[in-house]
Amino acid sequence: MPSGKATGPNRDYQVFVKDVLIRRNPNLTSYQEDGVDVAFNINDVNATMTMDIALQGDQGDLIVGECKRWKSPVKQNEIFAFQKKIEELRKVTGKAVSCVFFVKHAFQLGAIKFADYYGIKVITCNERQPLEGFSLTNLHYDPVREKNFVKVKRIFQEQLVQQDISQ
Repeated sequence: MPSGKATGPNRDYQVFVKDVLIRRNPNLTSYQEDGVDVAFNINDVNATMTMDIALQGDQGDLIVGECKRWKSPVKQNEIFAFQKKIEELRKVTGKAVSCVFFVKHAFQLGAIKFADYYGIKVITCNERQPLEGFSLTNLHYDPVREKNFVKVKRIFQEQLVQQDISQ
């Protein structure tokens, strides 16, 4: 396979994620060939950019996905790089582009915050689940909820300190 194309378990994960997206929205079709490792020409630099998954909605819009099977959490730099690819893809195609970043294991909190800011859905997806009864975990950063959590945590810690003092 040419460079930029996944092989083995990484390609299997891409195909699985593509199947999950199509199962969730049967109106989606592959943008090119099988919808996996789709190359887009970037005319300004006479090069191509590969998207792990590229599907097309019935209105001609694009749904693209990045897939990582890493054991370590995905960092915000990966989200930033994906966002730049999306920005270029919108410019080159002139189409509306929705984007999803799939991982097998985890994202760092900074990556989730950054993805929220740029409208990128971040989803953990284990390919060992059968498609029937399949569940996705869509991660979202909520600053209000985090602030409330920190407040409750502080109150709880203060109560523990008070209990220690009184004992």
